[in-house]
Amino acid sequence: LLKNLRAFLADRRGNVAMIFALSLMPITLLAGGAVDLNQAMTARTRLSQALDAAALAVGVNTSLSDADALRIANDFIAANYPNNRVGTVTSVTVVIDDDTDTVTVTGEATVNTIMLGLAGIDHLTVGWESEVQRARQRLELVMVLDNTGSMGGSKIRSLRDSAELLTEILFEAADEPSDVKIGLV
Repeated sequence: LLKNLRAFLADRRGNVAMIFALSLMPITLLAGGAVDLNQAMTARTRLSQALDAAALAVGVNTSLSDADALRIANDFIAANYPNNRVGTVTSVTVVIDDDTDTVTVTGEATVNTIMLGLAGIDHLTVGWESEVQRARQRLELVMVLDNTGSMGGSKIRSLRDSAELLTEILFEAADEPSDVKIGLV
């Protein structure tokens, strides 16, 4: 029995299969982890877009309370980062600095993992911060709107409604209507 055991341990045939079997789990975990990290980066991109929109919406209003600013920011984030997307927005803060006329909106999104959960990492948290400088003088804006055939149906109506909403927000926040100039392309 001892002689057969020594022969088995000294035998080098089949090492590739054994090494492959031992390395299969870490390789699978790493490949799946790359997918989970890709989902987290997608969530971060969407979060950045939502926070940018929220910061701009809060920044155009010069006389907001902290509670109103947070409510507006959360509304814009909800509109730009729907619940059916990857990740969940977990915390949003709005800081309005009257000395520098800046608005800073920060937020985090939590993304549940699939493969990294096997390694004990159940979720990944990504964060973003958007800061806007409030306009101190006049505002000139040019909107480039796509009116090609790909925008047919509800897409073009949504685009028009969004452009109209932005226009209303900017004119309502202006001290003088002549302080805002909007161009369309």
